[in-house]
Amino acid sequence: MNNLVLTDHARQRCAQRNIDENDILLAIRYGKRLVNAGCYIYFLGRRQIALAGLSHDYARLDGLTVHADERDDGTLCVITVYRDKEGLKKNRRKTKI
Repeated sequence: MNNLVLTDHARQRCAQRNIDENDILLAIRYGKRLVNAGCYIYFLGRRQIALAGLSHDYARLDGLTVHADERDDGTLCVITVYRDKEGLKKNRRKTKI
């Protein structure tokens, strides 16, 4: 990953949910990664926070989920950001139409 780019939608969601770019980088670095329909999903839960050795100050990031797409030049484009305490269970498969 060479660079990180946030879409306008992701910037809006970060502002609404009090999430900054450093929080997103933590989720990408230490979070559990899942690939679904060509989109990377990074989930930072209690277990990942503990395994990374992060302090209790980072407990506010429990459930942080980042959806991103990698561009041809290696840039990671963040599509949306939210908190979800349930984890990755609902993101394991594509939704059926």
